[in-house]
Amino acid sequence: AHELLPDAMLPLVAVPEYRALPLREQEKHRWALVAWILSQFLHGEQGALYAACQVTQAVEWIDGKLYGATQVVDEARHIEVFHRYLDEKLGKLYPINDNLYTIIDALMTDGRWDLKFLGMQIMIEGLALGAFGTMRAATREPLLRELLRQVITDEARHVTFGVIALRQHYASLPERERREREDWAYEITVLLRNRFLGHEFYDEYYAHLMPRRRWDQLVLASEFMARFRKTMFRRLIPNLRRIHLLSDRVRPHYERLGLLVYERGAAAPDLTAAQLLDEGIDPPT
Repeated sequence: AHELLPDAMLPLVAVPEYRALPLREQEKHRWALVAWILSQFLHGEQGALYAACQVTQAVEWIDGKLYGATQVVDEARHIEVFHRYLDEKLGKLYPINDNLYTIIDALMTDGRWDLKFLGMQIMIEGLALGAFGTMRAATREPLLRELLRQVITDEARHVTFGVIALRQHYASLPERERREREDWAYEITVLLRNRFLGHEFYDEYYAHLMPRRRWDQLVLASEFMARFRKTMFRRLIPNLRRIHLLSDRVRPHYERLGLLVYERGAAAPDLTAAQLLDEGIDPPT
């Protein structure tokens, strides 16, 4: 189990109640936490599949439809491989996180193609790159590392297409409509920032031991979460800037979250999949 997530990157190490457990029980909790993380990866990919299907139908230009069709195939492969890993290797599957469900539900019910693109290609897929990269850097399990390498390669292509497709479109939008997109992107940023606190895992193993507020504080202070937040927002913020959704009007909101330190980073079209893979930290020893 230590190969899955070494102690150096295990958020539970900061939890005294975890350290007090017998070693066998600690390993059970470690295994379950990895299952929770990968379950959210799976649910995110399911949302991406549904959104890609809708975008393929909704876009009005043929290149968008052709690209959307290739993404549908990619997302189907990702769903299959994450589900098989959870089923055959971990034997445990968690339900979708509430914040992620809220975002995907909003994407499914809005008929505007560009909001589906923004929500999925830029926001969820962009932050997924950070999550996948952090997990790949943290784990020493060879199959999981290779699985994530291949998924990251696909996701890099998806995000790049989203940035290219939306940049010109948003540059020509009326100011009122562009502001609506800016506000929506910020709302999703806040939801996704609060997504990976493991509440479903907490409810199963720690709700009877501590209040949720204390759990959140411990998880947010962990090394894993620090690396995760840095990696995911380093990918997201430059993309928002590139597609004209980081104006002076909304910058103070991102500043309050401490996210503007990432705005001068490279946007997706300026990065290769190899660069995204190389930016991960070598797996801990």
